[in-house]
Amino acid sequence: MEMRKENLLLTLHRFVLLTYRAASLIVRKSPDLLNVVKDDGFSALHLASLNGHHSVVECLIKVQLHEYVHTI
Repeated sequence: MEMRKENLLLTLHRFVLLTYRAASLIVRKSPDLLNVVKDDGFSALHLASLNGHHSVVECLIKVQLHEYVHTI
């Protein structure tokens, strides 16, 4: 993975643990990050759901659905 994407992914994972708004801004800028998993096997969606961040889970799913619909 290129360094810029890796840095964005790490930032996204940190923000998923902290705030819905920040995660929302990051995934809207780089929605492809939703499909990336870290070395531990966790994606941003995994972290959000494991930590009970229901509004972030909803946001991530909406962005992923939006991207899917626009690729059909």
